[in-house]
Amino acid sequence: MQNYLSWQKSFGFSPEMILLLIQYCVSKKKTDWRYIEKVAISWKNQEIDSVEKVQEYIKKSEDKWSSIRKILKYFMFSVTKINIFN
Repeated sequence: MQNYLSWQKSFGFSPEMILLLIQYCVSKKKTDWRYIEKVAISWKNQEIDSVEKVQEYIKKSEDKWSSIRKILKYFMFSVTKINIFN
């Protein structure tokens, strides 16, 4: 808890931003505080300094991974369809 509160002072994060940060990491099944802190540092370095910027970052991240999953799914389907492993 102390770490989370220090981000308000050190990084200038609002309580809402910290809550979004924790929710974002938990949604990725990353609950280790060191991982969460690395994301916080990354956001600070990227000048993500408002709830709106956090929401924009999360949306872009989700869109990117959705696209990557679609591409991987396509290629896995193609590999399976071609049956190159037999």
